[in-house]
Amino acid sequence: MQPRSGERVKCAPSRRKTTASETDGSYLGNAGFADGPAGRQALYSTYRDHFGHFGGPMVRHETEHPIQRYRKQTAEQRVEHEPNPSAPSGTRGPAPAAANKVKDHLEPLLQAFIARSPFAVMASSNADGDCDASPKGGLPGFIKVLDERTLLIPDLEGNRLFQSYENFESNPKAGLVFIISGMEVTVRVNGRVQLVDGEELDALGCAAETNWSDDNTKLMQGLNLTVDEAYLHCPRAFKFADLRNTETIADNAALSLKDLT
Repeated sequence: MQPRSGERVKCAPSRRKTTASETDGSYLGNAGFADGPAGRQALYSTYRDHFGHFGGPMVRHETEHPIQRYRKQTAEQRVEHEPNPSAPSGTRGPAPAAANKVKDHLEPLLQAFIARSPFAVMASSNADGDCDASPKGGLPGFIKVLDERTLLIPDLEGNRLFQSYENFESNPKAGLVFIISGMEVTVRVNGRVQLVDGEELDALGCAAETNWSDDNTKLMQGLNLTVDEAYLHCPRAFKFADLRNTETIADNAALSLKDLT
């Protein structure tokens, strides 16, 4: 069976059609929930009831998160012990604005960004520090924002190497960078993951959501990520690389791998 370009693949009954906004809850109707915020809240409640054994109830942290406390302490130390401005670059710690932007939850802007993002890179490592970075792609919003502390990351069949999942067996921490084509800012999310098997995803009506498919475009399993850190990342790297240069994009699109050698 040859790959089919432009086809949206659904491995379970479709819940919605992709729209310009992935955050209005309109996709909930075909999954048995009412459209809009009320339906989305019902979905969240169902998720909590269904996955209660994955780390217990998801409770909003009212006390100061340890990461936030660390960021605040380092900012205070920087003010009290400001080093010599001529000191080598990288010895003064993060700028206050950069440190303060890191939150322990997904603010509304970050939720909206993730809901429009069709691409992310997920980083992981095992207990020995062996690392892996895995690209993830799909229709905008294929990684689901379940609430301000929780993401649901679907996993499609691929090369069957399972490097990320092997890492998670000894180290549950993961880092994600979300990208929207044409935008230079990104969203970074760090957290802790737990496995969600395919049957549990089917029970929630989850589906493979892609713009392209082949014989392996099947929803296998997923990850439930609890957010520890979340923040916008500035566009400096994109500007350094000039990634939006349309002439360069067109030139590269015409190349094959053989042309690179």
